[in-house]
Amino acid sequence: MRRRMSRSIALCAVAAMVVAACGSDDDGAATAATADATATTPTTTAPAATTSDTGGSTETSATADEPAGTTDGTTAVTTGSTGALDPSLEPVTVYFVTDGDPASGSENVPAKDGLTAAVAALNARGGLLGHEVKVEFCQNPFNIDQAVQCVQDAVKDPSIVAFVGNSTNSGEQIDPIIAAAGIPIIAGLPLTPTQGASPNEFPIHIGASMFPAAGQLAAAEGYKRILVGTIQTEGTAGMEGYISAFIAGTDSKVEGSVSLPLTKPDLSAEAAKADAEADAVVMITDAATMGRFASSVAQLGSDVVLVTGGLTAGKLAMDGAGSDLNGARVVRSILPPNTDVPGSAMFLADMDAGGVSESAVDEAAVNNWLGVQILDQAATAAKSVAPGDVLAALNAMTDVETYGLTPPIDFSVPTSYAGGTLTRIFNPSVVYGTVKDGEHVVESLEWHNVLKGS
Repeated sequence: MRRRMSRSIALCAVAAMVVAACGSDDDGAATAATADATATTPTTTAPAATTSDTGGSTETSATADEPAGTTDGTTAVTTGSTGALDPSLEPVTVYFVTDGDPASGSENVPAKDGLTAAVAALNARGGLLGHEVKVEFCQNPFNIDQAVQCVQDAVKDPSIVAFVGNSTNSGEQIDPIIAAAGIPIIAGLPLTPTQGASPNEFPIHIGASMFPAAGQLAAAEGYKRILVGTIQTEGTAGMEGYISAFIAGTDSKVEGSVSLPLTKPDLSAEAAKADAEADAVVMITDAATMGRFASSVAQLGSDVVLVTGGLTAGKLAMDGAGSDLNGARVVRSILPPNTDVPGSAMFLADMDAGGVSESAVDEAAVNNWLGVQILDQAATAAKSVAPGDVLAALNAMTDVETYGLTPPIDFSVPTSYAGGTLTRIFNPSVVYGTVKDGEHVVESLEWHNVLKGS
């Protein structure tokens, strides 16, 4: 346990940078994805119309009709829902904190599209208790100071109801600010120790633990020689030991790592190293590097298997590698929308209505769509859109409705993973899948608890 925790901060630091870039893409399907990523103030964007133990700001309405007016300039507490937007009610705002820099091709477009399309669909159904919902992005070019400033401004916004889907390397700095303001963070990615323990965090994704989960998958499938594929950045040292701790007791062994430079276009030498030294490579990289490495492995004709989290093997990786990514194994905390569960059809319908194609979404988009559904559930239960009331309702939710896209989730009871330090990891489980022709295909709906015993 101590061995795992001694490396948890390093893993989370890498994961925060990695995941923030995982959904990057140059072509956002939704109009919403064109916000200025370097703004230090929020940018408002209009959305387009059986468990196993294997171990910058121009305000724009999110709907076509602008509310007629307000009464007191604050977010009203209301009861009930009319099923239609009430123009006499003040709009409310959800914020999304994310890292991204369009200048370098790193922008979390699918996550933004999933959120904005979900909010547009919610508004079409009457918003939150009749309140129109708007979306604002706290996006920064991997700059913690800018993220902090944006969040400090956001928590002063009288219309704020919640943060949804936060995916950022600034969690250690911004979560205390948000918690002090009494505002919930719904469906944020728990990438740092603070995010895994903040009392106002309500994640539905396993976050940074997807990487040791990938190691567990490789071991479970009998790959005995494992390398860890890491990007060359501060914090990657020690990843071999961290993954090793999660596969202890198996016949598999982490033999070392293969370093994959972020800016190196040709990774054929690294692919050759993996081919010679490993049966499988656990990838702790951004999606673009994942795609480049997959192509290099395929061109070599190697049989080495790549294993990673669903966010890393996301849209940008598939766009870059094409069919070369076929056969990569993935772990996911949330089922893909091609799975036969009610939430898949609901998600795809909302994306279609928002002008977002199925091929343009990834796990982050589904995560953020679910975050909006959970916000709706909490506001309905609270009969209020006041952040404090929504927070209280979230804390009382014992059976969160995720429409079959996750295992059962209970927000009412804190968790005690990693020696009791991770108290807000409400979904510690993953399913196993494979990349096939641009999709993640899940062969079995068996959920594997990654953190049990930690």
